[in-house]
Amino acid sequence: MSDSKKKIYLGEDLVCQTFTDAEEQAKAFDLFGLEQPVVSSNAPASTRPVQQGQVCEFDGVDDYISAAHLAGSETVTSSVGTATPSISAGRIDFTAGKCSNLILSDGTQYNLNHASGTTAFDSSGNGNDGTLQNGAAFVVDNTLPPEADRLNLDGYTDDSGVLKPRDESDPTNDIDGNPLQYSGSVYPRRPEYRNSYAASFDGVDDYISAAHLTGSETVTSSVGTSTPSISAGRVDFTAGTCGNLILSDGTHYTLAEGAGDTVYDISGNGNHGTINNASTGTEGAGFWAGRIDGEANALNNNNGFSRRMLFDGTNDIVEVFDNEAVPAVYQSLSDDITIEAHIWRASSGGSDALNWRVAETVVELRQIGTSAGLGIPFSFGVDGNKMSLGVTDDYTTGSENRQATTTLSRFTPYHIKVVISGDNYEFFLDGVSDGSGTFTTATGDRSVGANSSTLTFGSRSKDSGVRDSNMVNGVIWGAKISTDSGATVIGSWNGYGNTDADWIDQVGSNDGTVNGSPALLRIPADASDPTKGVLGDTLTNPAITDGYNGAETELDAYNIAEGDNPSPATNNNSDLDAIEFGTDFASNDAAFMRLKSSTENDRLITFEDDLTGGDETLAQKYTQ
Repeated sequence: MSDSKKKIYLGEDLVCQTFTDAEEQAKAFDLFGLEQPVVSSNAPASTRPVQQGQVCEFDGVDDYISAAHLAGSETVTSSVGTATPSISAGRIDFTAGKCSNLILSDGTQYNLNHASGTTAFDSSGNGNDGTLQNGAAFVVDNTLPPEADRLNLDGYTDDSGVLKPRDESDPTNDIDGNPLQYSGSVYPRRPEYRNSYAASFDGVDDYISAAHLTGSETVTSSVGTSTPSISAGRVDFTAGTCGNLILSDGTHYTLAEGAGDTVYDISGNGNHGTINNASTGTEGAGFWAGRIDGEANALNNNNGFSRRMLFDGTNDIVEVFDNEAVPAVYQSLSDDITIEAHIWRASSGGSDALNWRVAETVVELRQIGTSAGLGIPFSFGVDGNKMSLGVTDDYTTGSENRQATTTLSRFTPYHIKVVISGDNYEFFLDGVSDGSGTFTTATGDRSVGANSSTLTFGSRSKDSGVRDSNMVNGVIWGAKISTDSGATVIGSWNGYGNTDADWIDQVGSNDGTVNGSPALLRIPADASDPTKGVLGDTLTNPAITDGYNGAETELDAYNIAEGDNPSPATNNNSDLDAIEFGTDFASNDAAFMRLKSSTENDRLITFEDDLTGGDETLAQKYTQ
């Protein structure tokens, strides 16, 4: 990295940059929504006072914006924040929360970033300014996404503390027709909150098994306090932490997955390994409790990764609807259905194949109960290590279970798909036909109708509706349900994580709800195809290009901690605290002399502890 643009991080998650150029430094402040730069020995203070994120807050009782031009027929085109706006003649009301970047169907655009005053300026150029009523007020909020922060994105003019936006019809001027005092930022994206996990070994019986190892391989490099050693089929470790392990045969284990019992080989050779004799509980716990900061172990940030939910095979499921009346789009599904998903299995669920059951249920739609005529249009997954489909048109007496041809391996990603057309079915594995046939028993109406039914990922439903068997231990993502021979998608779920927000229906309103306590699995990027993870699909979290997740920082970086919240960077050192609280470097001889050191390493300090409590909250606040 050049001297003019060094990329550095504070602690585990806080990132900052140092610059020798004032304009570049100002853009860096924009990146974090900082108010005051600290003057350093080699970076002059910016003349631009970058604002914190500004929004408007409403109490949900009687706060509103009055705007005389509104007829009441206008609609909300878009808005950012937690408050929901609604329009009537002459006014906009809001539920309790915060709102920014409100755009109406008539073109009116209220940025709501003005810091003070009671005027909601229309930046569209149409002059439809509004007025805050009954206590609605502008407040600082850095938790909303970057698109909420129009001031720093587009530029503004400071009119005695009232921040006036640019005129969208004349972007070089503000809404009063005056040249913008401060231009917009070209760095609107704030960096993402990411952890740098490593593996933690007890030195007693923890090891990684990898079948390809002959014992002749050697360790090319690794990071951490643990020393790895190789023998046939395994890698053992002394007590300590290890990350970024590279072997002489090219195998490359990042050891940054954060959950599960698999370590992925990112070399492209597929030499994945298995953790043995270690606790591999929820994210960041047990085996994954280790963390090694610094560029050498920041592969999640430097290379990118993909988020996935780890179904534990015990109680982790995703429900779309649960023993309730079925949405209309699913009620008549019977003989024109395409179901597909991507899967990766950590273990095999054996074989069940009783009635419509499959041992590892990827997705099932079934009517709850035991009545005659009960329908199950599909229970799709893996049984006996092969794709399997179960259906019925009459509870158990009309049930069938059919299998594909290919035997599926553990630790291997697959795209599985089945097409049901009338009484015919055909399996597809990674886009290639994998067996077909015709139903001979379940030839009637297999639909669930409007009856109480469930649609679930990761588990089958019992007659009572309980879902605690025939579960998946592994990963499910990219699931779709379609009709019209696959041409019309009626449900699509990305599955890019372990929260409800990761299972939003991409084409409808039938969102998934996560049950259990699934871990978040980080799938590392494949070094042989850096745009994809080792499971073969496009990265959900591409590489960060503006820094790395290290533990060293130069003292001439500005400090992003607030004055009432001591930074982990200073470790309560009185000389460094002076910098944190805004004292000019030139007035602090001890700190200034550190900056003047001619040796790079002498200007670096290292932090040992993870961020906790207020510091962790602050990190997330500035790195959304």
